[in-house]
Amino acid sequence: MEQLTKNKLFRYAIWLLLGLIILYFIWLLRPLLLHIYAFLKTVLAPFIVALIISYVLNPIVSMLGGRKVPRTIAVLLIYAFFLTCLGVILMNVIPVLIEQLGNSTSICRNCPCVHRA
Repeated sequence: MEQLTKNKLFRYAIWLLLGLIILYFIWLLRPLLLHIYAFLKTVLAPFIVALIISYVLNPIVSMLGGRKVPRTIAVLLIYAFFLTCLGVILMNVIPVLIEQLGNSTSICRNCPCVHRA
């Protein structure tokens, strides 16, 4: 038996068999794991987004801190700048989007392929 356990091929076969058994149990638990994944995705998504935003904005806040701007004021300035940019973009995009939606509905009304009940 000792000679068998020292055989490299036998050890690889045991590890392969153990890995396949673990994969089989994971496959059996797949419905449960999918529900857990969906729950964690829903709960952790805001935290991950906040982590990314803080990671990206930290150098700017540090630079403003080096210029003697308090950290709280620096964060508020960055948020105000971001919200202003978002507002300007939305003010320019929404009218164009509404116009295009109006055009697409008039095109759909004239399309012969649309079935009316």
